Amino acid sequence: MAVVKSEFGVASTGEQVYKFKIENSKGEYVSIINYGCTIQAIVVEGKDGKLHDVVLGYDTVKGYEEGTFFYGAFIGRCGNRIANGKFTLNGKTYELETNNGANHLHGGSNGFDKKVYSDFTIGENSVSLRRTSPDGEANYPGNLDVEVIYTFDDNACLRIDYKAKTDADTVVNLTNHSYFNLAGEGSGSVYDQTLKLDCPAMIPTDAGLIPTGEIRPITKGDVFDFSEAKPIGQDIDKDDERLVIAAGYDHTVLLPEHDGLYTFAQAKSEKTGIIMDVATTMPGAQFYSANFLEGKPGKQGHIYNRRDAFCIETQYVPNAVNCDKFASPVLKAGQETHTVTTYTFSK
Repeated sequence: MAVVKSEFGVASTGEQVYKFKIENSKGEYVSIINYGCTIQAIVVEGKDGKLHDVVLGYDTVKGYEEGTFFYGAFIGRCGNRIANGKFTLNGKTYELETNNGANHLHGGSNGFDKKVYSDFTIGENSVSLRRTSPDGEANYPGNLDVEVIYTFDDNACLRIDYKAKTDADTVVNLTNHSYFNLAGEGSGSVYDQTLKLDCPAMIPTDAGLIPTGEIRPITKGDVFDFSEAKPIGQDIDKDDERLVIAAGYDHTVLLPEHDGLYTFAQAKSEKTGIIMDVATTMPGAQFYSANFLEGKPGKQGHIYNRRDAFCIETQYVPNAVNCDKFASPVLKAGQETHTVTTYTFSK
């Protein structure tokens, strides 16, 4: 195993951005940049013996600074949506930026994905990146110390450890927003890639993609039934109200109750033979079928069109801070949180 640090570019703030390439003994590697703690590449071997980059992204810092799709980004303080950009904590109402219609999304337009993490440590097969989000940043309460650790091993397992501690009660819902295409980034639609989900329920949303509060069991034959592997595109355009509202899949699925890491998802491309298993300690995950990509260029000039990728973002239910039916994303003063998600690749 080896970790190679190189210069990736300079941010518009004048800060140096580095790339950390974590390579295993088979030549597979993950590239992390300290702009947004972003996963810039995941390059793994397919059944053809060749290496394939299976995440969307950019080749330059400018791409990530100007991009609006959160490719590979570390998301915080609160991943996903908060209704009307408001929440009440300890009797005080906090008003946040509404950067997604009437709602707050992914920590705002200057969230954790837009910061340079200059405090980092390189391990044998890992990189740890740290930052303190000051009290009042994006109008969230409390000084929040965050650390993200990326580890990649000879089993092609990418492990992400999210750690945070706060000096005042606050909202913390940390995730990664990688867009996967197991046939290779820039290779086109993921309709024929299969997905299997061990998730007994999903969360319907309103027109603003805010959960209605309902926890709906997933039944056999439902468009959200991935209990047996099926192509992502099989039911995506069916006349189901939930899919119509979200223009495809953009919903939280709930995992069975579990302790520790639980493997709940497996995706596969028949073209490359690449399989991805996803495990997490979190209670849910956002399954998103990249419905809003706009045909803009990414890495190597590849054009990323609508549904050319999918996301499996492990997290709390969106807007859970305003709905006590769901596990709470509130982190109390003096407490620490440590959650883990893994993406393991095979063929």
